[in-house]
Amino acid sequence: MARRTTFSQRSSEKTNPPAARIWLPVPKRKSRIMVSVLLGTLVAAIALKSYETSRIEAGQVIKDNVAVVGIDDANIFFTYARNIAHGHGAVYNVGGERVEGFSSPLFTLLCTGILVFTDHVEIAVLLLNTALLVVVLIVVQEFLHTTLCVDGSQVAAVGKIEDKITERQYAFLNWSTSVLLWIWILGSPQYVIWTTITLMDVGLWAAVFVVGTLEVVKATRYQPQRMLQDWRVMVCVALMLCTRSEGMYFCLIWILILGWVRRRRFAPAADKGRAWG
Repeated sequence: MARRTTFSQRSSEKTNPPAARIWLPVPKRKSRIMVSVLLGTLVAAIALKSYETSRIEAGQVIKDNVAVVGIDDANIFFTYARNIAHGHGAVYNVGGERVEGFSSPLFTLLCTGILVFTDHVEIAVLLLNTALLVVVLIVVQEFLHTTLCVDGSQVAAVGKIEDKITERQYAFLNWSTSVLLWIWILGSPQYVIWTTITLMDVGLWAAVFVVGTLEVVKATRYQPQRMLQDWRVMVCVALMLCTRSEGMYFCLIWILILGWVRRRRFAPAADKGRAWG
């Protein structure tokens, strides 16, 4: 049987609504984003420099960097992309069978687009992977900052700071998240190397996965009133499906989690509204 509420209960709920959640300004937000940009670029440059070797030829010291050409699997992407750009089709050998020998259709298309304008695909992909690394840093940083919202009743007011979060405490929380993120990227050379100087699709895969996962987490906070309200999640699902074939499993997990959380969070409120009606 549906639960009925009395007039006094309805009046109290209208006159005493729950404290609104507000978003406090992030201290030094632009400065910290710039630090993340510089730090992401720096770690990629350090990783590239670490693979530099010297050799002597004709009495001169010549420096080579094996990371400039990426690993063998990266050359597979470039070969397919070069043949597509030159009109030979999606083949590894010109005139050979049309076999999908690459793991990421989207990355192959990106490489093809690069080869339409320049033959220096390695440098362009290195810059692209570095940019994607920076995007991951900024997206995670922004997510951590914006999730540090507090109830309106917890915001420090003038003359009433007891038992409430102060501006200094809020700034400390925000700075702590940034510093921990920077420490993580400095202490994760394997992640930096695999997502940048290998010239593989790992950087694209990691960026789409991180951005998509965070967008799903954000989408669990509201009940959409129209389909296009979830357009960010839809874009991430489309990109994930095009990035790698196993992306369909992650998309299924995203959709199931989003539906389950929304059902548990908003279904009771809908039932309560029908009971009041």
